[in-house]
Amino acid sequence: MENSKRKLLGMTLDTLKEAVKEAGMPPFTAKQIADWVYHKRVRTIDEMSNISLKNREILNGLFEVGYSAPADAARSVDGTVKYLYEVDNGHFVEAVFIPDGDRATLCVSSQVGCKMNCLFCMTGKQKYTASLTTNEILNQIFALPEFDRLTNIVFMGMGEPCDNLDNLLPAIEVLTSEYGLGWSPHRLTVSTVGVRKGFKRLLDSGDYHIAVSLHHPIPEKRKEIMPAEKGYSIIEMLDLLKEYDFSHQRRLTFEYIVFKDINETQFYARKLLNLLKGIDCRINLIRYHAIPDVPLEGVDEEGMVQLRDYLTKNGLFTTIRASRGEDIFAACSPHSNRKTIIETYMKKLFFLILATLMFTSCEAIFEAATGAERASIGNAYEVLVVCDDNIWDSELGVALQKTLRSGIPGLPQHEDAFKVTRVSNDDFTGVKPRFRNIIHVKIDNNTYTAPAFRYKKDVDAASQLVMTIQAPTIESGAEYVTENMQTIIDFLNEAEKERRLKIIRNNYNINANSLAEEMFGCSFKIPMDIRGSKRGKDFVWFSDMNSTNPDILSFAIYSYPYEGPESFNKENFIHMRDSMMKANIQGGGNNEYVETAPNSVTVEDSEYHERYMQVARGLWYMKNSLEPWGGPFVSHSVVDEINQRVIVVEAFMFSGKRMGDTMRQLEASLYTLELPYDKYIKTVPVPEAVEIIEKTDTTSN
Repeated sequence: MENSKRKLLGMTLDTLKEAVKEAGMPPFTAKQIADWVYHKRVRTIDEMSNISLKNREILNGLFEVGYSAPADAARSVDGTVKYLYEVDNGHFVEAVFIPDGDRATLCVSSQVGCKMNCLFCMTGKQKYTASLTTNEILNQIFALPEFDRLTNIVFMGMGEPCDNLDNLLPAIEVLTSEYGLGWSPHRLTVSTVGVRKGFKRLLDSGDYHIAVSLHHPIPEKRKEIMPAEKGYSIIEMLDLLKEYDFSHQRRLTFEYIVFKDINETQFYARKLLNLLKGIDCRINLIRYHAIPDVPLEGVDEEGMVQLRDYLTKNGLFTTIRASRGEDIFAACSPHSNRKTIIETYMKKLFFLILATLMFTSCEAIFEAATGAERASIGNAYEVLVVCDDNIWDSELGVALQKTLRSGIPGLPQHEDAFKVTRVSNDDFTGVKPRFRNIIHVKIDNNTYTAPAFRYKKDVDAASQLVMTIQAPTIESGAEYVTENMQTIIDFLNEAEKERRLKIIRNNYNINANSLAEEMFGCSFKIPMDIRGSKRGKDFVWFSDMNSTNPDILSFAIYSYPYEGPESFNKENFIHMRDSMMKANIQGGGNNEYVETAPNSVTVEDSEYHERYMQVARGLWYMKNSLEPWGGPFVSHSVVDEINQRVIVVEAFMFSGKRMGDTMRQLEASLYTLELPYDKYIKTVPVPEAVEIIEKTDTTSN
């Protein structure tokens, strides 16, 4: 018998309000249901414990939550996973999960099959079968096993999103609204070939990124490979796009599959440049892989590079997409233990996935979602110094090297603050101008009258810091660098901290943050891969101890009564930390617990959010353990005046390898702490030492 119950997953708050009204329940029940379905992600109505038993019985008679686990999965050696979901009437769609470092993107389908019938796309040849419901769209996301790792979503899977806006837009509302996931729209990308009845509605409905499938710059030729051109010309689309602002955070991308003898020559490149003139956008070149019975061919690597370089040289930012997950093709054979309908589908899935990856490769999906093609190159805490040999080998070069290779505080051994690479001015070519941290050293007594420090951001790439140290002579430059050593270090560390904070604020462990709010009334964001937790009295420990990571990374948040300024002296900090750790973090042996190495601890006054903050660094070890357990920690302590308590957030780790870079990235999470009733808390007077630091920092600007 067909299930007639309505599904809660996929309902907007307004729809939920209508539903509970029809069921005879109070209006506030809608917000409770949304919280359970979208924030807590429960699978059954019986888990909604703050709704009365009577109302839960009513809800069970009318609704179900509506989750449906993937029917199958194919996994790549590079971490990419393709999930198969069954939808109504026995049909199937796929979603592709693409992890990449701190980012993880999901490619989501919006229809079974597609009406657009593009010549190069096997999905179109499957023909249109049905549009997915809002529940079926969101289920690909919420039922994803890796849901907690997601940072970005792209609607680039099966189907044309603009042909199903009635179900797609409510799904986006759930993803971006406070009652739902509360995501920034800039974490979403919607791809379209252009549908007249839906394109403007799509552009007006939100501030998410737009990806347009272009594939040919001449409308008549585009029509031959993309029949949708007949209904809505690319010229009309571009005229509409010019009315929208894509110069800030919202991004416009044009997808361009490169075909031999069709669209790859400089003639077509010039047409493309002319077509997109005056539009703030980027081009993604995609390799074409042949499919049966289609008279199209791809071009070789050299042809792709020539086209990219020509477009880039003439001012159109262009990248070539690299495929990921290609080895999964072999994993798409039938599974004998599946239902016959799945077996039949899997026999066809090879060509479907081939077409999907051809149309938009996994790497293309990832880059369109994250803008990785514009990102700066290089790892965290790497610096590229640009100067010639005579400067690098001089006292100025020695002073700069000493500065950049000074030690990281709070570690058991010396580790250079930055990994330094040096190139000459002549060698500063190719991708080097896109390096994340660049220091130019310039000496000219005709141009400069005194040493100075200058900086710019995002010069040749996103998330980039370009610094210039200038001086009339090498001697004066060396003296200037020596005097401002800490300012230079602080400036680079601050840039790295802000980069890390940007990632964390968009990609954090929601459950950990909820636990911090429940226990302390605070917001505290930690990385998503720190998943373990242990609660104590006024104490929570978050750790990845059960992961495969050989380094054990941990956070703690705890509180104790505020008893005046003496709460912030070094001795009291160590005493309170040790008592909290002993009570809450024990080792595996008899009477083993975490303890502070007192002689390693340094305490400094600082300030954050106009509030006094104490920063403590040092080493910890496992007391009474026969194993050498231990490592560095850093703690931030602030006063919650309303509740008359000290709130401490701490990061610590165990590792036998280089720890400085990891500790600095962990410390960035400590800056996400927000106290309860923050706007009502008065500022604690800042000690004079902090004021001196502020004056020093302003001179660096």
